[in-house]
Amino acid sequence: WQQIKMDIQASLVGLAAAVVSVALSEDILHRLTRNKQRLKPQLELLALTEQLASSYFDTYAASTQSNADLRRSIETNLLATKMDVEHILKELESTGVSINIVYRLERILALLGRIDELSKCAVQNHSMQNEAQTQLLAALVDGIHSDRSIIVLLRRNLRLFSRNIVERIYQNGERYVVRNRDEWLHMMRGAAGGGFVTAGTVVLKFVIATVTLPLFLFGLLNAFNYIASFLLMQSLGFKLATKQPALFAGAIAAKVQAGTDLQQLPEWQTSLFQEIRSISQSQTAAVLGNIGMVIPIVLAFEFLWTALWGSAFLELSQAKYALTSLDPFNSGTIGFAALTGVILFVSSLVGCWFENMLVFRSVPDGIAQNRLCQRWLGTKRAKRLSQSIVHHAAGVGTSVTLGLLLGLVPVFGQFFGLGLDVRHVTLSMGQLALGASSLGIFAFDGYALVMAGLGVFIIGFLNFAVSFLLGLLLAARSRDLSLHTSVSLLSRVAVQFLYSPFAFFAPARPTKTAPHETNP
Repeated sequence: WQQIKMDIQASLVGLAAAVVSVALSEDILHRLTRNKQRLKPQLELLALTEQLASSYFDTYAASTQSNADLRRSIETNLLATKMDVEHILKELESTGVSINIVYRLERILALLGRIDELSKCAVQNHSMQNEAQTQLLAALVDGIHSDRSIIVLLRRNLRLFSRNIVERIYQNGERYVVRNRDEWLHMMRGAAGGGFVTAGTVVLKFVIATVTLPLFLFGLLNAFNYIASFLLMQSLGFKLATKQPALFAGAIAAKVQAGTDLQQLPEWQTSLFQEIRSISQSQTAAVLGNIGMVIPIVLAFEFLWTALWGSAFLELSQAKYALTSLDPFNSGTIGFAALTGVILFVSSLVGCWFENMLVFRSVPDGIAQNRLCQRWLGTKRAKRLSQSIVHHAAGVGTSVTLGLLLGLVPVFGQFFGLGLDVRHVTLSMGQLALGASSLGIFAFDGYALVMAGLGVFIIGFLNFAVSFLLGLLLAARSRDLSLHTSVSLLSRVAVQFLYSPFAFFAPARPTKTAPHETNP
């Protein structure tokens, strides 16, 4: 027992010194919020643990009451340090997230937890000591098992990576979530502009298909077509359906508390379900706006082309392929649509990483405070430029990544003999409209048009479902939700959808209240 007491004494002081050491690192120190009391709770914690360790080792040096007072003081400083860490974690949403910083902040929380356990063991109170020693023993056994487990190591690193993404992208996701019918209509109008631009993208895609180029250059030219289209939408404020699925992971994660279990689920499930419905409504508005505009624009283009040149824009073989390639049963449309959902998710992650990198490295602040920028543009314009960079960074990063993946994934698939392709709902609908208008009356002779229409519906569903499911899993992973809780959450969302399916597609109309009658 004497050796165990010496180990507890050394551990208490060593853990408190480790807290101070991590807090003294430059990127943690300047983020501490209490400028006048910087490191005061941490330094007091180190002094108090030294006193408690000494009194615990020398049982005759202090009374039970003085030990209890030390324990209360330690608990106060533990709470103050935890508040500092939580404030820094919350602040990372606006200052940029680093896995290294998040890891060290979580290390401080782990050190504080172990100090709390050891300090309870050092109090001269037999009933408290017995319970604390039992809890400490269980924590040590669990810790030893975790330190030797590769699965736990992978899970921790995946959670850190997930948290690195989710902490930053919440405010980005908020910009793409509609909350009422006016915002839903505004989203649809922006998506209609995206459909207008996508019609031109579809036409250029078929033009590029007639050019004879090496395989890689062909894919790169397609990628440039997509990138130019997406960047044009970004600059004009237009929306493309399913372009920002990963951003919704932050919006969902904001509603989920760490360590939530099934018993706590009813406390926040109402707000979480409302968030999921709002996300679904946002995507519905984007899809309807895109499709509602891309069809008439493509048909108008085909009409003008035929009037000017006297023939259809697409050759017969191209027009037939445009329809048959969307058949969900006689082509790889289902698998390609699911793959596109993964691409949409990955591109959004890259876009969020790009914005986070700029903010974390203080690039916008550097531009706003740069002397040359201020001299050439003026102070106000330089500041507006920096704000514009932050506002558009995630969208630009997502647009470039999405364009490259949509253009080059089929090329690499052909190179490796996998036969991969992509299917995006808006682009596919434009392809369907262009193929059907080029065929004219012959498009209605068989069932190809019906199958292609069904294929577009499946593409839209899989684009959204796959990307949304990956975003939901990312949010669950960042908040340490168990598999059982995640499955229960999905099942409850399914029940909500079956109970009121229309609420997932459009917000309810605001109820009009009758004016109050006044007595004469």
